[in-house]
Amino acid sequence: MFYFCSAGAYSLEALVFILVVIAGNAVGGILIPLCRKYMYEEQKPAAQ
Repeated sequence: MFYFCSAGAYSLEALVFILVVIAGNAVGGILIPLCRKYMYEEQKPAAQ
């Protein structure tokens, strides 16, 4: 975002690109911790 602002590249294409990057970072920030939680979670013994 810094480079868009410093270059003065204010356009609809730049805005769409920034929104796609933000959405990708948000999805990655949610999916990676969820995957780590389920991959490394210890299995609880079944209650009998």
